[in-house]
Amino acid sequence: MKRAWFKNRDWEFVVAMNAGLCQSGNALHKPTSEGYEETKAFWNENHARELTLAEAVEICRRCHRMAPFCFYNGNTFVAIIRDCIAHAPGLGTQQVTLAKSLAGHMVAGTAEPEEVSQFSQLLRDLDLGVTTAKTLQPGTPHIGDRVQTLKGTLTGVIIQIHADGSIIWKCDQTGAEMTGTHNSLKACLGK
Repeated sequence: MKRAWFKNRDWEFVVAMNAGLCQSGNALHKPTSEGYEETKAFWNENHARELTLAEAVEICRRCHRMAPFCFYNGNTFVAIIRDCIAHAPGLGTQQVTLAKSLAGHMVAGTAEPEEVSQFSQLLRDLDLGVTTAKTLQPGTPHIGDRVQTLKGTLTGVIIQIHADGSIIWKCDQTGAEMTGTHNSLKACLGK
């Protein structure tokens, strides 16, 4: 799924985004002497290109790392990628929510390995045309739901649901990713 993710977000947009964040955080809005020009050139090279979502996330991550502004570099580029995802046509509500969260963590540099893996799986699902909202029926599990095994010995959180109905969940007790079905798991209340 390639598109011009940043087409309507030129460098002036980036600068204005940072200025707004700095103003709301009572921080100095000022370009850095080392990262500003390099980041500006990199952004201008890429902002009108057709990119995959993974490429767009990587561009924002790199811009954050190049630190073009004195403050709120991470917040600026996280806000931009989340805004791009929020306005992307063809994504289901759950996909938008999940993609915004995972991409934001990746741009900020706080993503855990399982979040990077989950983002990769989401991109594969999007390439295959899998939309979680269409494959789930009302009353079935959703990403983020707490579950436990039928015997109640293991608990965890659903991290992926595939079109074939298989559920990937992260086990609280072991930290492992487990596979099950809605028939092999039951809802779990509490933490």
